[in-house]
Amino acid sequence: MEEILNEPVSQAFPDLKTEREALLTQASEPSLLVQTVTSLVRSAAGRTAAEVGSGAEPRVDVERVERRDLERPGGRRFGALVHARIDRSQGRRSSS
Repeated sequence: MEEILNEPVSQAFPDLKTEREALLTQASEPSLLVQTVTSLVRSAAGRTAAEVGSGAEPRVDVERVERRDLERPGGRRFGALVHARIDRSQGRRSSS
C-alpha cells in the first residue's frame, strides 16, 4: 500500500487518465441542438429536408408545459423577444 501512495497517480492508476480523457471528450460534444422552429425551417438543413421529395418537413418535437405563475411575462411578443435574445447569444442576428 505504501508503494502505491509514493507513485504518481498516473502510474498507480493508468486507466484513470485514459477514462478521464474519454469522458472529457464525450462531455465536450453537444448532446442537443436547440433552435426555434422558424430558424430551423429557414436553415439549409430545413429546406433540404422539405425538398427531399416526400414533402416531409423537418422533425420538430413540441413540448407543452402548463404555466404555474401567471404573473410571469408571456405571450407572442414576449416569446419573440426571448427568441431574438437566444439568436443574439448564439451569434445570429434576428430578422424581426
